Amino acid sequence: MTKRKMLADQFGSRKRQRIINSNISNMVNLQGDDTSLSVLDHAIEGHQQEEAKVKEEQGDTSSAEAPVVARLPPHDKTATTPSTIYDLAKMVDKETWAALDAKLFISLAKKPSEVDKHKEAGHRFSGVVLAGLPTLKSLKDKADKKRVARYWACLQHMMNFHLMSRNKKAETLAQNTSIPEGFKEWLLAAFTVREVKKGAVKDDSYSTPCQASLLCHMCVVLLAASGYHLGKKQLDVFARDLKMTTTNLLSYFREVGCTKASTERVELTAPLQLPSLEKRKARGKR
Repeated sequence: MTKRKMLADQFGSRKRQRIINSNISNMVNLQGDDTSLSVLDHAIEGHQQEEAKVKEEQGDTSSAEAPVVARLPPHDKTATTPSTIYDLAKMVDKETWAALDAKLFISLAKKPSEVDKHKEAGHRFSGVVLAGLPTLKSLKDKADKKRVARYWACLQHMMNFHLMSRNKKAETLAQNTSIPEGFKEWLLAAFTVREVKKGAVKDDSYSTPCQASLLCHMCVVLLAASGYHLGKKQLDVFARDLKMTTTNLLSYFREVGCTKASTERVELTAPLQLPSLEKRKARGKR
């Protein structure tokens, strides 16, 4: 009986204890044999899974038991326009977001010939980012131009991080001079976890869930920088930059809510429609 009480007590709040105790009392007499304990275990597990599902749907993936990676950027499922679904500026703190070098990308949009000069200085530019610079140049509103330039800067830094050696993320990132320090800290905090394998502790593991999360974040940032729709050429270039097939990449666009996703075109529409939790978990295991 003590063990059963401990299991029920682990749920913390009185409200959750009342819920679980109510469920148990309707299913079995707690004074019974070991079958009662197995039923309690089952109820506890089911309650935890249901709670995790609600948290994930709300964008809350915190957990005290194990490191969990936020699958998607902050989002509003009630938003009525694509531009208000994801609030990318809330991915990081204001200071880190403001430190993204919008001026560099605005300058490159005006003078693409300077790309090589910046490459020599340690910057790395992906094909999909360079292909987006003409659109950045065409923006007339200064605030819009600065905001979109930050999207491109954010995407480039995330892609650079993704393409770094899987087993040396922290070491390689520390040597990178083009990514702001605050953004480096966020990348490590958001997309690596502490893992113990065969007795060895690794603080910056780029696990499969971490990789899936970063890919989802990159898809959202690219959509935001591109007006929330992408054509075939842009998709193919993005996939090639990430060393993936376009077909595999599409699965991540679907995860972030692109119900219109094919090898010809991807589009994010409102209201946000996310795939089922089961499908998202299955993708994280691959």
